Amino acid sequence: MHKDAERPVYKVDTAILAKLRAPERQAAEELEQWKTRTETKVTVDVSPVAMTLAELLTHDQLLEMERKLLEAQAKAA
Repeated sequence: MHKDAERPVYKVDTAILAKLRAPERQAAEELEQWKTRTETKVTVDVSPVAMTLAELLTHDQLLEMERKLLEAQAKAA
């Protein structure tokens, strides 16, 4: 216990933990239970109207608007 600490202070060697977890990760990868996430940046051309709607409406409101537009398109076809 550190002399100024009110509770115990523990040090963890994360390199050893990584070595211990490596076989578990390999097994999970082989069983397709391990997903590695990658971040992909995409540039999208968005109209000013779409940007305004995205700023003003909630996600649910946007989904409802999309549903209604698709419904109207289906009726028109």
